[in-house]
Amino acid sequence: MKIDKKELFGMLIAIGMMVLIGIVTILLGKSLTGKTEDYSKHTAGNLTEGNISKNQVVVWYYDDEFTDYFKECAQVYKDKYGISLQYVNVREEDYLENINKCSVEKEDAPDVYIMDSTMLEKAVMAGLTRENKDDVAFSDKTYSKTALTAATYKGHLQAYPMNFDTGFILYNKAYVPDSPSTFDDIINFSNKMDESVSGKIENVLIWDVKDLIYNYGFAGGYIEFGGKNGDDSTVKNISEDGLTKALSYYANLNQVFAVDINTSYESVINKFVSGKSAYIIAKTDSIKAVEENDGRISYGVGLFPDLNTEIKSKTLAVTNLAVVNPYGNNGVEADRLAKFISYDMAHKMYETTGKMSSRIDLEYENEQLYMVLAQYDKSTNLPKVLEAGDFGAKLEVALNMIWQGGDINNAISTLQ
Repeated sequence: MKIDKKELFGMLIAIGMMVLIGIVTILLGKSLTGKTEDYSKHTAGNLTEGNISKNQVVVWYYDDEFTDYFKECAQVYKDKYGISLQYVNVREEDYLENINKCSVEKEDAPDVYIMDSTMLEKAVMAGLTRENKDDVAFSDKTYSKTALTAATYKGHLQAYPMNFDTGFILYNKAYVPDSPSTFDDIINFSNKMDESVSGKIENVLIWDVKDLIYNYGFAGGYIEFGGKNGDDSTVKNISEDGLTKALSYYANLNQVFAVDINTSYESVINKFVSGKSAYIIAKTDSIKAVEENDGRISYGVGLFPDLNTEIKSKTLAVTNLAVVNPYGNNGVEADRLAKFISYDMAHKMYETTGKMSSRIDLEYENEQLYMVLAQYDKSTNLPKVLEAGDFGAKLEVALNMIWQGGDINNAISTLQ
């Protein structure tokens, strides 16, 4: 049989494309997968390849606090679009590796998955993201710069900002009328309070000293890693002089307030609602916890103070993202799902989780929450670059070491 040149050329192109697709698939599998465990054994849901259909979408997450939120989302999604939303709680260990494995093997791969922004570069480099091109819903009119930069990699919006955590001040209005501008203000209050107040207070200021979300603000003003969007590995600036002054001040706070390093988040909340502390360093779900424990307490929310008039603070934001998996089983529906759980249902986030949505245009009955949004806007995310490695963990260890009397210069050297 004679094949003309046009047919031969077409056959060669088709064969070439098949080979290319095969190579890409193999490379994707090798880029992340290094284990042979059974990743289909999740802690929620019971998906098999046979029950995946175009009438079902799947979202993975590893934070238990999302479960009630996704339960609400699933009901509304089903009623609105006639499509079932399966929400699957998996372990955080090897999270992206497991998504990659299921995607390559076409086994129960999620259409959308939730992760914090520090994992974004790894996800992009593995080919496990699809760009968010909705610049109307996801603009600076609806999201703060902190949220948008968290979801941005190399100038492109690669995810959908979902919710956040950050540190700020809660203060008891029975003792202090306004939020402090500096930690010096809190120290001055401690030195000057009269017996009618001091007899009721066990800790003027208390917080969970071990957790970076509360401690980062003391050091953050003198650390820059990853540039504006946390995706530039060439940017790593630590102002040793400024950081030394900040950490010296931080160490001195232990002499003033004597907060035990083993103080738990729960005990901090309990001290505050029982009127035994004037100030606490709080995070986003602290407000809901205070409301649920004792609605009688009159409290205010303040921005995380500077240390004094010369030493500035900079708080940390932990931003969770909804990411579209381009290798999911229902790609047509995945973009709509990602927007739905991050934008459309955002008004249900605080109610079901105690965490706040990254959207800035929502209305809250509790006006104190707008101050939390203001704090988020002033905060920075941890870097996404792979070179950052465990920088957050190193900083947390360094701060804990200093709190317990460790050498400041040695602590700073571990961050270089």
